[in-house]
Order: sequence, then structure tokens, then C-alpha cells
Amino acid sequence: MWKKIYFKAKNIESISEKAVLIRFPKESELRDYLMWYPKKFITVESDDGFTLSFVYREDFTFKIFHKDWNYKKRTKKYSEITLDELIAAFGVDEF
Repeated sequence: MWKKIYFKAKNIESISEKAVLIRFPKESELRDYLMWYPKKFITVESDDGFTLSFVYREDFTFKIFHKDWNYKKRTKKYSEITLDELIAAFGVDEF
């Protein structure tokens, strides 16, 4: 079953041909993290274009990385978060 999470357009850092780089909200504990998400799962929800949403299924894996990550550092590039952590970061989800 598909679920939906809303977010603001100001949380978009970059857009590529196939994906959107989303910054986590400043109010969340993951505020210093970003994630790439497939463009085909993102839709504009408001007429003014400021509210967007992305859809996901419960079996999706969410990989995030720190905004200051640098490939020259010898640290792990990605971290995986749970669905509950993702929902907490963006607020309430809708079915």
C-alpha cells in the first residue's frame, strides 16, 4: 500500500534528471541530512507549488547522508533510517 508524506519546496536542494535531493526539515532531529528520492514518486500538491509530497511503500529503504559529507573523508557515505524515523522527521503521513 502506498503512503504519502508532505514537504515544502524549500526543502529541495537539487533536481537531476531522475531524482530530487531533499533536505530534512530544520525542526527535525535529522536536520543536517539529505536524501535522494526518485522524481517519479514526487508530486506538487498545492496550486502555489510550495507543498509537495512523495509516496513510498513500507518495504522501501531510505538512505540518507550528512550535508557535510565529503568523498575524501574515509567515513561511511550513507546511513539507513527506519520508516518511523522518516515519518517523525517530516511529520504525520497520510494513506
